[in-house]
Amino acid sequence: MVDLVRRYGFDPGHPLSTKLSPDQQARLAKAVQAAKLNMNVVNQARPWFAAITLSTVPLVQAGYDPDQGVDKRLRAAAVAIGKPIHAFETAEQQVRIFADLSPEQELAALTEALDDIDAGPAFIASMMQHWLAGDTAALDKDISADMRKQSPALYKAVFLDRNTSWTRRIEQLMGGKGTIFIAVGAGHLVGDDSVIAMLERDGYKVTRE
Repeated sequence: MVDLVRRYGFDPGHPLSTKLSPDQQARLAKAVQAAKLNMNVVNQARPWFAAITLSTVPLVQAGYDPDQGVDKRLRAAAVAIGKPIHAFETAEQQVRIFADLSPEQELAALTEALDDIDAGPAFIASMMQHWLAGDTAALDKDISADMRKQSPALYKAVFLDRNTSWTRRIEQLMGGKGTIFIAVGAGHLVGDDSVIAMLERDGYKVTRE
């Protein structure tokens, strides 16, 4: 992943500050300070990588530890009991989802990240309550509604295309034997373009618990 980030995530010849308006620069500087990052390093990053890097700021401000995410805990649990682990995407495929965005889409991703930081810890707390309550409509609004409306190309790359691909893979797995546990981010489970909605449209019965 480090090699991939070096290859696709940085553009020292075109500093990030030159791609932003004065207002965006000020918001970025505030976010970088909150994340306790080196502004000189961030300024060499492409907008998409700056967005990913800063996406943990609201979580930290809300008291969460990104290193204790459910993905890491599930992986550790699976390893501990000897379960095989597979992924829908390779590391390079995940990086290229963002690295292949147009310049406008990259900036849209950074704007989304800065908006989330501006919303503050209260937004994370609200989103967690919606998750615990199983309020999928509210979660869709929290996670992807603004992106779907304001940056449809970014939404397509991050959610729609991946959900479509994953649904095909899940349906292939459903044709096999045994029990398979699949973990994806909450944004892929809510809305009309979710993995759940796609499975239901293809005739599968999905039970929410």
